Amino acid sequence: MRLSLIRPAFIGIVALPVNALGQISAHPIVGPVRDAGVYHVSTGTWSRAGGGTASLGTDVIYNSTWPSGYFGTGWEGALGVDEGILPSTSNPKGGPQDRYTIDGFEFAYCSNADTIDWEFVFYDSYRICDNPDSPAWCINEVAQFSFSGLPTANACWVVTIDLSGGSEFCMEADGGPCAPGYQGPGTLDRFGWGARWTTGNGGTSGPVLAGGEPNWAPEGEGTCYDPGLTCSAGPSALGGTDNFGQGDPNPGCSWFGGYLNTNGCAGPVGVPFAQFHLILYTDCSRAGCDPCPVLRFCSPSVTKAVIEITSCSLADQPLVIGSRIPSQQFGYLLIGAGSSAISDPPGAIGDLCLGGAVIGRYVLDVGSTGAGDQISTDLVGGVTGGGNGDLPNPPGGQLAPGQSWNFQYWFRRPGGQPSSFTDAISVTFL
Repeated sequence: MRLSLIRPAFIGIVALPVNALGQISAHPIVGPVRDAGVYHVSTGTWSRAGGGTASLGTDVIYNSTWPSGYFGTGWEGALGVDEGILPSTSNPKGGPQDRYTIDGFEFAYCSNADTIDWEFVFYDSYRICDNPDSPAWCINEVAQFSFSGLPTANACWVVTIDLSGGSEFCMEADGGPCAPGYQGPGTLDRFGWGARWTTGNGGTSGPVLAGGEPNWAPEGEGTCYDPGLTCSAGPSALGGTDNFGQGDPNPGCSWFGGYLNTNGCAGPVGVPFAQFHLILYTDCSRAGCDPCPVLRFCSPSVTKAVIEITSCSLADQPLVIGSRIPSQQFGYLLIGAGSSAISDPPGAIGDLCLGGAVIGRYVLDVGSTGAGDQISTDLVGGVTGGGNGDLPNPPGGQLAPGQSWNFQYWFRRPGGQPSSFTDAISVTFL
């Protein structure tokens, strides 16, 4: 949904020095970063700036908002992954939890395109500059969101996403399950958040650079565990580095020429730190979030399509979601106990990852991506399950706490291309 707000001029065309690996540039922001309002995922509606509130957690657990005065461009269509640290109770920063329920986030960008769409991916385990599309190390993806038709109007915008009402997700602190617990100095205590944008006419667009001031503002301020501010300009994010990772087709480490700030707390910087504007909302008084025992395998799929589950608790009526599936195509969910890969089965490309056991199909819940890129299946209240968690036959039976099942989506592809599959997950239900 497009918002119509005031139009300032902002685009600067003089690029700063770039890293040869990333081929990126930073442009100065001229004019204010405007508030687009709050988008409520559960209802698909907006609250205009100043016109409503989000049901977000009362606290901030990650705050990357020190303004640099720049935005980054040059990798449209590729996934750029920034990093930070959510501190656990054993971290010297004194984090309040070991697992955080994220019920909202805030991001910022600039664009003079006709249209702009954004996709976000969150990882509670991420190694600095690893390729998210073909990782060399363990990456644990916990959530993915897509938003289309966001405001442009030759301006810079800050957008708040309200995930309350069923889209909340859980992030494990200090590096997640790939590197559990506090590791100390190094690269294994970080989470990652990836952002990908696409525009309708290829205009100058990209994320606002913010949150990195390592020389003047202590990291981690402006959060529930460190609420003060040393510099009135804003906080410096915990665990940020002066580079970020890019995914395919040009994976590697990128930056903006090397950080430089001779103005202290007053700013502005000469060359910006390679951090993106991000706030993560939670409730720091909460006891944490229940673990969701999910194991991802056969990842990445040949088409980069992925599968997610919204909850492992059957009391939450979980949804299984397939994403990055071509628009206007249909598919359905597969279930089984096997985990063997059958490569390129007849009529398809990629791996059918549930081999070695009987495979069931949620054919009564066949879905279509329509104009989007997602298909979803309600495991508890869907048609195949009859509204009470019954499984397809085969395998038959009913979902119950303590059971483990493997899931994968099959989907058609346009233009007579062979059908394909997402990656797969193994879920232990609570």
